Amino acid sequence: MCGLCSFGAILPIALSAVILTASCSAQQAYAATLYYDPIHDASAVAIRDLDLRDTDRDRTLPIRVFAPTLPSAEGPLPTVVFSHGGGESREAFGYLGQAWARAGYLATFLTHPGSDRAVVNAQGMRALGASGGDDRPQDLSFVIDRLLAGDTGEPIIDGRVDPGRIA
Repeated sequence: MCGLCSFGAILPIALSAVILTASCSAQQAYAATLYYDPIHDASAVAIRDLDLRDTDRDRTLPIRVFAPTLPSAEGPLPTVVFSHGGGESREAFGYLGQAWARAGYLATFLTHPGSDRAVVNAQGMRALGASGGDDRPQDLSFVIDRLLAGDTGEPIIDGRVDPGRIA
C-alpha cells in the first residue's frame, strides 16, 4: 500500500475528531449562556441587620435584609418578606436571601419575638404552643409598612421597594 492510501484512511478519522471537538466546544459555550447569572457573585449582595421598633405594640422586630448591590439592580425592586417558622429567627434560611438578592430581589427576613429561636433555647419546643403566634400577622404588616415608608435609615432598603411587587 502506498503512503497516500494510508493517509487517505486516516484523514476521515482525523477530520471526525476535529469536528467532534468543535461540536463539544460549541455545546459547552451554548450551555454556559443558558445559565448566565449576571449577579451570581456573592459580593454583589449586601446584608444588613436592623431592629425595627413598633412603639404602638411596644415590640422590637429584628430583621435581616439581603439586597443586590450591582448598578443594574438599583430599584425599585420586587421584595420578598420572609416569615420564619416557629423556633427560628432572621438568621435562618440565609441561602434563600442570598439567592433572591442575586436574582434581583430585596429579601427581608424577620424574627418574631416570642416564637423564635431564643424562646425555644430558653424554654424548649413547648413554649411555641404557649405563644400562639398571634403577633405574627401584625409583625409582617409593620415590617412591610416600614419598608414602604423608606425610613429605616438604611440605603440598601430605603427607596428601593416596589410597592406593587411584594410577596
